[in-house]
Amino acid sequence: MKKMFFSLVLLSIALIGCSNQDDTNQSEDLPVSVQVKNVTKDTLTIQKSIYGKTAPESSIPVMAPVAAEVTEVHVDKGESVEEGDALITISSPSSGAMDIEASADGQITTFNATEGGFVSNTEPFATISNIGDIHIQAAVTTENRQLFEGLENITVIINEKDQTATIDYVSKVPNQQTGLYDIEATLEDPEESILPGMTAILRVTKEEIADSLVIPTEALVEEGGSNFVYVIKDYKAIETKVNVLRSLTEQTAVEGDMKEGDQVVTKGQLVLSDGKEVTIQEEEEAS
Repeated sequence: MKKMFFSLVLLSIALIGCSNQDDTNQSEDLPVSVQVKNVTKDTLTIQKSIYGKTAPESSIPVMAPVAAEVTEVHVDKGESVEEGDALITISSPSSGAMDIEASADGQITTFNATEGGFVSNTEPFATISNIGDIHIQAAVTTENRQLFEGLENITVIINEKDQTATIDYVSKVPNQQTGLYDIEATLEDPEESILPGMTAILRVTKEEIADSLVIPTEALVEEGGSNFVYVIKDYKAIETKVNVLRSLTEQTAVEGDMKEGDQVVTKGQLVLSDGKEVTIQEEEEAS
């Protein structure tokens, strides 16, 4: 009786094992659901945003030739003046009355003179800034400095508005205090709508790899020091080795046995093997 019982137990285990093996085989035979994107032929570009500050293109201090009393004030802070305009009238026992005139066109950005007060001949009482042209200053690392080499113009964003500035200076020697390389540019501002001290975003776009095969970076699989992707052919995932030319966050330029328009797996590739059958799932379905 006991022998018959153990025989039945062994038979049941064997049948269960066969059933599990069949299920495993059937699971392995099922296609894997994947998402794909097309290989494109394009120019891979690098785009970076460098933050800087605006400043007047030039600022000229104005001083009185002698220490004297201010007898009349002709301008206010923030007022635009032209070269030769009278700023203040002063009077002293040695020189008598005289007008102190603007030495350049611009805007009065500092002004410390009041009627009945005194001005010094050692400290400026006013500053005239040329704000028709805005000076932009930025500091960059060695890597980012290379992006500016050979550039004459650059897109600058100030107050969410894109404008074009002219690059005046790219330092070849790092600043001793910051260790960064100074970048200077000039932007025309005829409406005088840009104030000194505003944040300026310098948008640098540089061509990196021209006319190359470009794939989504997420399609890359790295294994054993080599890179490959799965290319879809007749609803099968074909493991295809690639040589990475340049990899960015979202796009990667590669060389490999593929062509423009081929589909590469971007999701699901980690459970694939060479030659595995697949079903293609649309991104809308996945979400």
